[in-house]
Order: sequence, then structure tokens, then C-alpha cells
Amino acid sequence: MKKPFIILLLFSVIFWSCASTADLYEYSIPADELSSILKLDVKNIKNISDFSITTLADSLPSMHNRMLMSYRTDNKKILDEIIKPAVLEKKDEFLKMTSRQIVNQLSIFAFTTYQQILAKGFYRWGGDILDLDDPQYEGVRHKYKYGLDCSGLSVAGYEIAAYLGLIKGEDLLFSSPGFKHYCETTGFKDGGALNGGSNNYRLDTKELDQLGKEIVRIKRNSTIAEEDVIKLRAGDIVGRNGHFGVIVESNGKLYYLESGGWVVPQTDDRAVEIKQAINKFAQNGYVSVRRCLPD
Repeated sequence: MKKPFIILLLFSVIFWSCASTADLYEYSIPADELSSILKLDVKNIKNISDFSITTLADSLPSMHNRMLMSYRTDNKKILDEIIKPAVLEKKDEFLKMTSRQIVNQLSIFAFTTYQQILAKGFYRWGGDILDLDDPQYEGVRHKYKYGLDCSGLSVAGYEIAAYLGLIKGEDLLFSSPGFKHYCETTGFKDGGALNGGSNNYRLDTKELDQLGKEIVRIKRNSTIAEEDVIKLRAGDIVGRNGHFGVIVESNGKLYYLESGGWVVPQTDDRAVEIKQAINKFAQNGYVSVRRCLPD
């Protein structure tokens, strides 16, 4: 999520009705009730005190204005020290899964892990799980070390799958190695850096709004049709240039997860059933559902 949308992020909860929030809550569940083969017990993390929502990031001079300081995330520490060991412990089970099942499980685990070790609302401007994004000199929580922004959370399951070798990176367009391969083979430009150049193939909402196959598009102030709801699958991303979230499946139901935004924060950061989530999302703009996995 980049700069034109920061004000919307900060004030989104204020602008929407309490009645709508109550409806969302009715169709939501706590994140830790999502079905997953991966369970994190923070009591077993010896250095849990190293991870905090209030830990400041390392600072360095901004590449754009030497009078400013910029701040780099260290989410890869969470990936390597907490997520990776838990996933590899279940590697044999993962290797029996389809690509969609793998991405689904990892998307759920990323969301619940960040909630458990940081906070329910773990948004951090310019935060991705591999720390590919430029160090940030402004934005929501830009001075803090840990946290994911909307696109960072949306593609976390894909990035983890590629990073840990569970799925070939080139086969995952919604991962940095998959996006890099796509750019190299099609000429698509990776232009998400603060200076407009390459951003290490870190996927941002501008790219996500163009990549993959569009499954459904809902117009602003419209609701999703039932025949379109049944087209949706776990791993699909939901949003538009400015904000995205991801669909996961749990016990036969589809849920929407996001970092920041207009839906999940209104339910105390619970997982929201996909139909109600999309209808809420569409109140302030079009919504596109996009897919990179085989149907």
C-alpha cells in the first residue's frame, strides 16, 4: 500500500457505520480458530522478547533526502527463526499437498503468527516478509522493525512457499521469484521502488492489480453475486491498486484476511467470511479478485 492511500488507511474505521461493523463481526471468527496444521506456542520461543510491535528499526540516511532518516524492516528474522522451523517440521505433510493447499496453510500461519508475537493489528508501511522493500522514511509505523503491510500479508503464503522450496518460485507469480521470472520473460516492469526503479521484485498493490487472472470484479457500491462467490478459491487475492488482502479456506468456508484496510480491523482483526468481506470492501471502490494458481 503506497502513499495516496495512507489517509484512507488511518481513518478507514471512522468513516463506516457501526451497523456494518456488527454485520461483519457476525460473519467472522478469531484468527486462531482457522484450521491449520501449524500451531505456534509462543511459550516455546526462547527469544520471544526479541519480537515486539514497539521494537524500533535500524535507521539510515534516506536515499532521497539526506536530512531524513529511513527505517528498514527485519521481518526475515520472524521468517527464519519462527515460521521456518515450524513449517519444516511439517515438510513431509506439505509435500503431499497441492500448491493451493500449501499457500492456504502458509497464509493462515503467517497471519496468526504475526498476531501472536506482535499484535492483532500488525500493519507496518513498507513491510514484506523478505524485507525487499526500500527502507521507509514516512508512513504508518515506518520506524518500527516488524510488521507487514497489505501486500506483504497478501503474498506472504506465496513468498514462504517459494523461500522454503515447497513450490518452485517461478511457478508462483505472487512471489518475488515468480514476479522476477515474469518480468524477465515478458518485459513487465518492476517499478515499485521509492525512486520509481526496481524494488527487488517486491510485489506492491500496483503490480498485484495487474498480475494473474481476474476471476471476479465488483463495482463500487455493488455486492458480489452468488454465482461469483462460488468461483472463489483459497489463495486468491482481493483488492485494487492501493489495498489487497487474501482469501483462505477453513473447515469448508472461505475467509478474508488483510493487514490494515477497511474490513478485518473492524472485527477486532478476525477472519471475515468472504462474501461479507467483499461487499464491505466494495463500499469505497471496485474490488478485483485475482488468481495465479491453476484453477
